[in-house]
Amino acid sequence: DNLNFIFKSVSIDGNLALENIDALRGVTSPLNSISITENNKLLSIDGLIGIPELIRPPTGNSNLPYLGIIENEMLQNINGLRGIEQVESHTRITIKESNNITHLNGLENIRGTIGSLEIGFLPRLTNIQGVIGIDRLDGELAILNCDALANFNGLSNVSYIGSDIRFFFNDAVQNLDALSNLNEVDGSFQIINNSLSDFCGLQNLFENGGVRSQFITEGNKF
Repeated sequence: DNLNFIFKSVSIDGNLALENIDALRGVTSPLNSISITENNKLLSIDGLIGIPELIRPPTGNSNLPYLGIIENEMLQNINGLRGIEQVESHTRITIKESNNITHLNGLENIRGTIGSLEIGFLPRLTNIQGVIGIDRLDGELAILNCDALANFNGLSNVSYIGSDIRFFFNDAVQNLDALSNLNEVDGSFQIINNSLSDFCGLQNLFENGGVRSQFITEGNKF
């Protein structure tokens, strides 16, 4: 409980009985990476509330900043990440395969440019408003198999994607209005097996910038 500094990273993986990480509440040092993976009984990550930023490690280490919350079956939310107010522009963020997460609140203080964002296999996710502060991705954007997600409204400030966009099997999404500020995709744009009946939200993209590679749409209603 007296721990207040971690030099590089937090990796909590494969702990079958772990229910919380409150012992880390005193940690207030910047980190290079956070990986919380395959902790079947983990209910809360509030112990990370003191982490202020994700940064590249000291000179000589080329690891890019990373935040991954993956396969934590009982995890209710990611509110414990809300202390993170600064990330380096190459930071990769992955939130996926956690059945009880319904929103992405906890990421709302991350603003500006990040490296990539993958959100996937979250069957109860209903909104992604928590990523509203992100306005540019230098890498990929992927939202996959989020059955209850009705819209992409948390992406309304994004103007540039530096690699591919993949929207696959998001059964409740009917339009792309949240992407009305998107100007350029420097890769391919794939929209497959959603319930889309309206692509008007992409008007700005095709009038002002465009898609560098392929634009692919399959299995939608339009």
